[in-house]
Formats: sequence, structure tokens, C-alpha cells
Amino acid sequence: MVSREALSVAQAIKQEHERGEVLEKLAPHMPAHLARQMLEAVLEINDRLIRTRGLLQMAPHLPELDRADAICEALAAAQEVEEREYRSEVLRKLASHWVLLPRPTLACVWLRGQEEIDFLRTLARRSRQDFLSDLCALIPIIIALGGPGLIAEIFHAIQDVGRWWP
Repeated sequence: MVSREALSVAQAIKQEHERGEVLEKLAPHMPAHLARQMLEAVLEINDRLIRTRGLLQMAPHLPELDRADAICEALAAAQEVEEREYRSEVLRKLASHWVLLPRPTLACVWLRGQEEIDFLRTLARRSRQDFLSDLCALIPIIIALGGPGLIAEIFHAIQDVGRWWP
């Protein structure tokens, strides 16, 4: 069990990468009364990749409402990660946590993400290769929200776009 003192020591680490790693390791051992404080500590990390990884590590250990907030914050941070491999990695992890939310919460987080950060438009502005990589990482969310038939529709739309603009 993580103590308030351990959390304070972690927060005092100057190097974001090291602070993020420590917070990630503490997350599974975080008591409920420190969840909000620990979430705030992760949100203070400027590096988007490190912040996203910390949020994703914390998410399963948070109460449902805070978990939804953490996932939405992770989505916002993940879309800003420039390197495709890292972005795809965190989007896959994000999707695996996201689909564990109850369906109404899952839909609510998706809609909130669209309102606050316009996630799909941001992904669509990337290169075709980046967009397809990101889309593949989000397949579990797409299936959870729209069912397996939606994947077929997206596949056909991608084929059409490929024919129209090779």
C-alpha cells in the first residue's frame, strides 16, 4: 500500500520520465484515498507519452468515475504523441482499458472525447499510414461502440478512399 509520504517523494522527482516511471509502479498499490492526488500528480507531467502511460497504468485501479476521467485525459494526451509506434502502443492499451468500462460510460467517454478534443478529426489530419495505424489500435473500441458490422463498413470506406485517391 502506497503511503502519502511515498507519493510526496514521487512527486518531488524532478525528471519527468523518472517521476512517471515511479508513479506507474506505485499505481497498482495506490489506496482509494490517494487516488485523486495520484491522478493529479500524473496529470502534471508535461511529456504526453509519459502522462498517457501513467494514466493507463492508474486507470484499472481508479473508481469508475475517475477511471473515465483518466481515460479521457489519456485519449487527449495520446493523440498528441507524434511517433506512430508509441502512439499506436498507447492507443492499443487505452482501448484495452476503455472497453472494460460499462457500455454507457464507454459511450459517454467517447462522446466527451469528441467534444473536448475532436479526436477523430485530429487522427484524420495525419498521414494515411498513421491514420490506419491509429484506427487499427482503436478496433476494440469501435466494436464495443458500434458492433462488428461497423468494422466491415469502415473497411469498405477505406477501400473506396484508396480507389478514389490512390
